[in-house]
Parts: sequence; structure tokens; C-alpha cells
Amino acid sequence: MLQNGHVLVAGDYTAELYNPATGRWTATGSMANFHQDAVAPLLPNGQVLVAGGNTVRLSELYDPSSGQFTAVAEPCGCDNFAAMLLGTGKVLVAGGTVGYHPVTTNSAELYDPSTQSWARTGSMSVSAHR
Repeated sequence: MLQNGHVLVAGDYTAELYNPATGRWTATGSMANFHQDAVAPLLPNGQVLVAGGNTVRLSELYDPSSGQFTAVAEPCGCDNFAAMLLGTGKVLVAGGTVGYHPVTTNSAELYDPSTQSWARTGSMSVSAHR
């Protein structure tokens, strides 16, 4: 859910906004990359980070004020990871699968919205995916 109460629904290359007050859908900007089963946490600045999703190693930012997506740095190279917005404003992604015949991983990374970059952080003690 965006700060204005609208809901961003994004998948494949397309995205739409749902307005719960009116029950109407409207098209918004298209994503540059194919995302299926991606994570999409709302950042403190009102933008949405769309990351990962079935062999997609890229992430994009959605800006509700312009209705546009822009590519940002790549996360860990995993699929099906879990994501959580931290109190610091950074996004933690952890676990996931790697490869055509997926192998579960214990890796973890942080996305920093202020630098639009990813950095590895401590690994989990066990491998997991969502």
C-alpha cells in the first residue's frame, strides 16, 4: 500500500494501481524487467522497491509521484527470498534459491535507499526460502 492509500500491484512487466475508495484500477508505469513472485516493500520515502522474482536478478524503484519505475543495483543473485523493511529504512533480503535446479541459500543482503545499493550482511545459520 502506498502512502496515499492506493495499492500497487506489479507483476511480469506491468503494474496497476488500485484505489480502495473508488474500487477502480488504473495503469501506471511499466517495469523494465520481468518480475514474477517479487518482493515489494514500501520505503520510508514513499517509493517501492521491487526486487527479485523467478530468476530476476534486478531491482527497480517505483516512484508514485511520477508513476515510473527505474532500475537500481542487483541484489544477491537469488530468487524467492524474503524481504523486510528495517527501522533504519534499509531493506533486508534473506535466504532464497539459486540456479536452474534451485539450491536453497543462507545469504542475506541489505538495500540502502540513500545510496540505491546492495551490500552483503551476515549469513543466516540455516538455508531458507519463501
